[in-house]
Amino acid sequence: MFCPECRSEYREGFTRCTDCDVDLVAELPALPAVDEAPRIVFTTSQPSEAALMKSVLEASGVEVFAFDEHQANITVPMATLLGDVKLAVSPEQEQLARDVLRDYQETAENDQKFGGLTAVDSLEDDDTDPDEANDR
Repeated sequence: MFCPECRSEYREGFTRCTDCDVDLVAELPALPAVDEAPRIVFTTSQPSEAALMKSVLEASGVEVFAFDEHQANITVPMATLLGDVKLAVSPEQEQLARDVLRDYQETAENDQKFGGLTAVDSLEDDDTDPDEANDR
């Protein structure tokens, strides 16, 4: 006899689960199939780019698995023959990882549009006295 809630097994003669307080059943229903395979969320032929994206994901609390990382020590033509570096995450963290990568890409694209400078950077590079600039 089995508890359909906690799946504990009981000897013959028991009719209720002592933990869950539910009636026992003769056979347990099959567990739903769970796809536990890691999900690839990023692929690149550049090991340095893979390392950067891996650190971005890990900084956001995503556990990352890197495949073919060994390519960092291989010449570029040989690495091309072996395939790309792949970053994978658990199915539970796939959506978070994709969101983090999308946000990072959007930020990088915006930085490129403005020459990679923030407003503070552009003021630091300017020799103009900020007080004089306000007077103009």
